[in-house]
Amino acid sequence: MDLVHLEPVSYVMRLYRPGESFAQGDDFIASATVMIAGDLAFVAGLQGTGFTRQHYKEVKSQLRGIGFVWMRTKRRGHYKMTKL
Repeated sequence: MDLVHLEPVSYVMRLYRPGESFAQGDDFIASATVMIAGDLAFVAGLQGTGFTRQHYKEVKSQLRGIGFVWMRTKRRGHYKMTKL
């Protein structure tokens, strides 16, 4: 039974309009997958509308709060590494 090791390695990220939230049961405006690799969070597959600079700052803050050091994103075929 040592041939395969499974562990949770991803998050689902949902984005909301200002004043709305998951806890209130509001509809999200965008979503993405966050894959975990040590201290790196790879954000991929962002779908939706309304992604703002405020969302970007909060994403970085929450990832930093969980303990990630780096965030990797891909946009229009180009990868970007951001230190959190």
